[in-house]
Amino acid sequence: MIRLCNPRLLRLAFAFCAVIAGATAVAQSFPSRPLRILVIVAPGGAGDITARIAGAAITASLGQTTVVDYRPGAGGTIAANAVAKSPADGYTLLLSDQGATVHAGALFKQLPYDPAKELAMVSWIATTPFLLLAGPSIKVSSLKELIDLVKANPGTIPYGNAGAGTHHHLSMELFKLRAGLDMPAVFYKGGAPAVQDTVAGQLPITVSALSTTDSLIKAGKLRALAVMSRNRFTTHPDVPALSEIVPGFEGVSMLGVWAPAGTPRANLLQLNAAILKSLVSAETIKRLHDVGLEALPRGLDESNQIWQNELAIWPDLIRKLRITLD
Repeated sequence: MIRLCNPRLLRLAFAFCAVIAGATAVAQSFPSRPLRILVIVAPGGAGDITARIAGAAITASLGQTTVVDYRPGAGGTIAANAVAKSPADGYTLLLSDQGATVHAGALFKQLPYDPAKELAMVSWIATTPFLLLAGPSIKVSSLKELIDLVKANPGTIPYGNAGAGTHHHLSMELFKLRAGLDMPAVFYKGGAPAVQDTVAGQLPITVSALSTTDSLIKAGKLRALAVMSRNRFTTHPDVPALSEIVPGFEGVSMLGVWAPAGTPRANLLQLNAAILKSLVSAETIKRLHDVGLEALPRGLDESNQIWQNELAIWPDLIRKLRITLD
């Protein structure tokens, strides 16, 4: 029989209780100082707005100031590496798309961090659909017509994208692979020049974000053949989704928040809950729609599962295409 009056056992019992109490206090006190969100883009645009939405949500729910820190460059890997190497406590966060958190591990041979091992998912915030767009130089009015034309003329109908290894490029390559299409890729330094050449009739097809082409579509200068997502975009229900032709296809760009790997789950849950609360509000949904984004409210575990699914698809495709950026 163990005697509780044994001094050694009493000391161990008190020590154990102190550890548990300390751990509980740490969890309950998070956050106890300001947080920082490192953003992969410069101020202005959809990425900046998304970061500010996340920061305001965390501040409103958790009562601590959240500073937005812009760290553009190298495809987002500068900001991602800084977060990956930060203390795993949830005070330094990353706002990024899949570029620095999914694709980079396969695109860069000398990447200083491993996205899958050194980052932890917090929450998705928004998704931006890419559109498959036709210009005046090609006489197709539907996705089916384009597919039929490409299959009848393999290798002769090119498409433009924002650059090798961008999500615009990878989404289209995945669609080509699954639909059995032969369309040469034309690489530009950014999406705007590709769109301009398509409007001018120098390029038949391009892939671009809704936020940058909506006015051109409404003006009749571009025709939206499909949205590269699983479902139709809520603000443009007349544009078919590519998944209607290739079941299960999804090639959207998503913006989300990550923390350093090893951040306590309790902290991740608090951050996720704060962001989730904001994403279901009518005000936030409208702010996102105004810049061509759709809210993507997901709990911590579902957010992580989506990230794991992305990690299972895109790096494999990048290696098959033999794309490297260094």
